[in-house]
Amino acid sequence: MALNQLCGLPLDKPTELKDTDLKEPIEVQPPVSIEQAWANRPEIKMLTQAGSIAEANNKIMASRFMPTIALTGGYNTTNPNIFNGYNKKFDGMFTFGVNAVIPLFHFGEKVHTLNASRSQAVIAKLELEDAKEKIELQIHQNSYRINESLKKQETTRQNVEKAKENLFYAQEGFDAGVITSTDLLMAQTAWLSAESEYLDAAIDVKLNNLYLKKSTGNLR
Repeated sequence: MALNQLCGLPLDKPTELKDTDLKEPIEVQPPVSIEQAWANRPEIKMLTQAGSIAEANNKIMASRFMPTIALTGGYNTTNPNIFNGYNKKFDGMFTFGVNAVIPLFHFGEKVHTLNASRSQAVIAKLELEDAKEKIELQIHQNSYRINESLKKQETTRQNVEKAKENLFYAQEGFDAGVITSTDLLMAQTAWLSAESEYLDAAIDVKLNNLYLKKSTGNLR
């Protein structure tokens, strides 16, 4: 009821959680290359775009030191003739020109903006490399954890089977009167403990699998 209240569902409606049966096998995240994980992560996409913008801005700032050359051209026609005013026919001429602007003095202002843009480009590149290293580390750590949790789950599953078998024989012995109730209670306690450890291991597998999916960018 408390869960339904938090979710805004009717209080009398039964709610079955997706992960209710922890004993069902889960689909473990398949191996993914580091390059593919980088391509899937939105952080890498954002930092890559930021680096491209910073590099483009650096080129713009550097272009301010370059000369600007413009070519112009045109054709003028007049009537009466520009070359012969007595001739009432259209005539004209082509004109061409070159306009060059060469920056000689900037009083350090352009140098300052260029250095700032270069620093931004370097920072963006370092941030991208740092993010890639951290993502690679996350993937290796989560891959190790999922493997360890799977081993632990298998070990606890075997312990549950042994505890069930031990409980079965303890119950048979108690019914036959050859063992005491204390021994039966100990067998039941061992079985409950084994079940609890198995459930904890199953939860660890699910959590570590989610962490691995998140680190590879496959969590949807």
